[in-house]
Amino acid sequence: MKQSISLIVLPKRIVDEAIKLFEYNLPRESLLFLFGKVERRSKKQLLIATETLIPEDKDYVFKSQSGCEISYKYIAREFLGLLEKHELVATWHCHPIHGLSSIDKHDGHTVMTKVFPNQLTGYYNSGKFAFYQYKEDFEPVPHNVVDTEAYDRQVRAFTEFAQLQLASAHVAIIGCGGLGSQLAFLLAQKGIGKLTLIDPDKWDRTSLNRVWIPHWCVGENKAESLADLLRWRDLDVGTHPCRVEDLAEERFEDADILVATTDSITGRIYVNRLAIKAEKPAIFAATEIKANPQNIEAMMGDCLVYLPNQTPCFECNLSVDAMQIARETTEPELWKKYAAKYGLPLDLPPSPSVVDLNICVSSLVSDEITKILTGHAKPLHHLYLDFLSRHLITIEASRNPECTACKAPEKVELRESDLISTEQALTAVTRHD
Repeated sequence: MKQSISLIVLPKRIVDEAIKLFEYNLPRESLLFLFGKVERRSKKQLLIATETLIPEDKDYVFKSQSGCEISYKYIAREFLGLLEKHELVATWHCHPIHGLSSIDKHDGHTVMTKVFPNQLTGYYNSGKFAFYQYKEDFEPVPHNVVDTEAYDRQVRAFTEFAQLQLASAHVAIIGCGGLGSQLAFLLAQKGIGKLTLIDPDKWDRTSLNRVWIPHWCVGENKAESLADLLRWRDLDVGTHPCRVEDLAEERFEDADILVATTDSITGRIYVNRLAIKAEKPAIFAATEIKANPQNIEAMMGDCLVYLPNQTPCFECNLSVDAMQIARETTEPELWKKYAAKYGLPLDLPPSPSVVDLNICVSSLVSDEITKILTGHAKPLHHLYLDFLSRHLITIEASRNPECTACKAPEKVELRESDLISTEQALTAVTRHD
């Protein structure tokens, strides 16, 4: 029987317990059973171990340096209670040799997978261990050991299983400015296993008042310098110092959730279409401040969650800014000509940004990510934060049956006709002026 497991996740306490057992028994073989759950995300299958079952010497039919066998009566008796809430995810044993023996492969694994199709075979020797599944042949399965005790207070809120779910998750953040960088720090503190950071821009001096970066990061690429700051958490961080539209779809195959915090409308739409085609959850977050020299008129935050086949997508109820679309979809040299012809600015002015608002909205996004990954609460489709009045509003929205994005495009692409043509945008802008 062929298997397709992407990862097995174990709490450190289980690994410590197993190694102590194996070291005590070597050179004789001994084993333990790992129970947990199968976690399915997009097209991946993960095994999350939370329980161990350790046979005593009296439960073995025999135990020697060349092999061991557990009594079937013991398995029948002890498995029943555990299988009511858990699955067998691995049979793990110590070995006086490195690797799997032919008995492990064919007599052990083949027999067990007939009854427990998702279980892996693992071995331990000389401080090293590995887990295997059977595809065309026996192949190693990556493992992730999580020190859940380091997240004790969070575990008390969400459970250890939820912490292991977070530790096995991969989140891609598109846009690493004030909002995206705050979110990256929050997710790292929560124990997310992997982050991919995407941003083509560099930090400047105006970033220092709204982002947790040291002054020497000024002039560096946002994604790459942020990754360096996050690695103190022993976090798996990947970077792409480019626009999201310049990346192939395949770059996002492993991501569990896509988060767009970029200011670019075209970038957000590209992320939306990636999420729709790959059937991945996506979150679109933004902040906006309206201010004049006398006072701040409004401070707002927005968090929209897309769940495949469950909620409207980002484009279902999208209204676009004509000036921004025109600027984003026009080549620089051509824009200079348009700017001279219509009396437009060469560059759009930067939007106001305040760290307090960024932190609040990034916290909302972080919590929605936790909901999606752990299921501790139902995600909310659209949250609107009126920061000045401290009102958090849930917006009800319906899918737009005419939405061009939701019609499952055969390939991810962004056509000018899907938005508004440059000439139409410029006409709208000049008419507005």
